[in-house]
Amino acid sequence: MRKLLPSIVLAILTASAMMLGPVEAEAHPHVWVLYALNLQMNRGSVTAIDVEWMFTNGFQALLPIDLSRYPKNGVLSAKDIESLRASAFQSLKNVGYFTHAYVQGRRLRLASRNASALRCATASSCIRSG
Repeated sequence: MRKLLPSIVLAILTASAMMLGPVEAEAHPHVWVLYALNLQMNRGSVTAIDVEWMFTNGFQALLPIDLSRYPKNGVLSAKDIESLRASAFQSLKNVGYFTHAYVQGRRLRLASRNASALRCATASSCIRSG
């Protein structure tokens, strides 16, 4: 019994500490992305790859902007969409928008054809393309 006493005391102290109050749980938000690739061809060669990303509703929780200033119906103006595009996607240009292409195991260097476009039906349903 004497050998078990330290383990019993530790178990009681641990259980007591756990019952003192609620503990805040930390969570990392996740967003699912539906995507489409549209290849532009010229004489049998790929000349451009247009990438479209459609984000799930959790997307707005990760935005670096305050959505409370937008209308309750979530409809964004052209100015709001441009602000969102610049703040949420401009930094992705440095990582190639996570778009990588390989031919025979060799990575291709992709040139940015144009600035990305962003279309939003509402604040929570945006499509990034370009």
